[in-house]
Amino acid sequence: MANSIDVNASDQFPTILVTNDDGIDAPGLRSLVRVLVSANRYRVLVCAPGSRIVLRSDRRSDLLDVE
Repeated sequence: MANSIDVNASDQFPTILVTNDDGIDAPGLRSLVRVLVSANRYRVLVCAPGSRIVLRSDRRSDLLDVE
């Protein structure tokens, strides 16, 4: 993934910010960014940690019933 941003690209394409908590090297993140960039229709910005972040919550309100 490129580390530079073309400030003029914002005039030509909509900007999409892609982020995750699985880390910059996560296969899903790389695949999504690759597809978006190859479409040549978006300015793609990526924000992800250097490695996977695991957040844990013991609150019951975080659980959803899906039927």
